[in-house]
Amino acid sequence: MTEASILQCNDFQAYVADITHGSSRAFGVWLQAKGGVYRPGREEESVVAYNHYLSCDICKAWVHNQIPEDFWVRQRRMSYYCCPSMFVATEESDPIDSVQFTFALIRDEPCWLIEGKQVYARFCPWCGGSLPSAPFIKQNEV
Repeated sequence: MTEASILQCNDFQAYVADITHGSSRAFGVWLQAKGGVYRPGREEESVVAYNHYLSCDICKAWVHNQIPEDFWVRQRRMSYYCCPSMFVATEESDPIDSVQFTFALIRDEPCWLIEGKQVYARFCPWCGGSLPSAPFIKQNEV
């Protein structure tokens, strides 16, 4: 590794630590936003940092180590869903504060339940994607 690339890595790590205030969850958000989270006036710096991340295996490993494992597990699970909102409604909803989606077989027919009511929804209310005729994630997956 050359001295110039070490400096790039140091600059990248300092930038990301600064922009995320050292928060491991914020690292994940920065990564999901593909560098699109920045402070006003630092847009170009964020693009340079994200491009460095894409091309540097050392910085990829560094970022991965900054983010807790449960974040990565959640991201893998979310990738099975049509959108993040459906993921939250299905897996993380609070019965008091948010909409709950569940899957059931009713008389051997697939049915998406909203708030426990049989509505036979066919499309996601958030992204408009078609809902599957089975749970997004099978019991033995992920």
